[in-house]
Amino acid sequence: MPYQFVKWLWAVMNHWEVFVTGGIITAILEAWNRLGPAQYEFPRKWYVVLVLLYIFFAAFLAWRDEYVRAQHVSDQVAELAAMQDDFYSRMNDWWTICEDKEKSQAAEVAAEAVRKKIYDKLASINIVEANYFNTQRADERLPEAITLKSSRCVAAGRISVYWHRLDRLGAIILRLRADSG
Repeated sequence: MPYQFVKWLWAVMNHWEVFVTGGIITAILEAWNRLGPAQYEFPRKWYVVLVLLYIFFAAFLAWRDEYVRAQHVSDQVAELAAMQDDFYSRMNDWWTICEDKEKSQAAEVAAEAVRKKIYDKLASINIVEANYFNTQRADERLPEAITLKSSRCVAAGRISVYWHRLDRLGAIILRLRADSG
């Protein structure tokens, strides 16, 4: 919480700085005070009002920046959820036909295309999450159902890796959803 407040405060200060040092109103007032007649000097109390207005607008702009960022992430997470459904469908298709070599290869190609699409989308959001999604578990054990001798599944190991990625994608989506506020 303190980090988030400091981050917001920093954003407010950045916006405020732009108003104070680069704002046209400030420039006009300062030019008037320096170049205009002495009897029409701008009262100091109005500078205080102006500074407070700048702080208010800076706080609004900092809030709006975060809101827009959160909306963007939320939209991307919704896209990922749709891709997750597609990936799940491809995996089910692959699993149900895995004993037929030709059909299994075609299903693997379809699953791989969706995996690449998901990876690319994740990489545009957060490269660390994309790499986490794409990394195989070193200690991954194959489920008993696909390692049975009676199963003639030709790609049991690869299917298991893809199922694991699907599980990871669910966890990633939950984290991104929580981060977007």
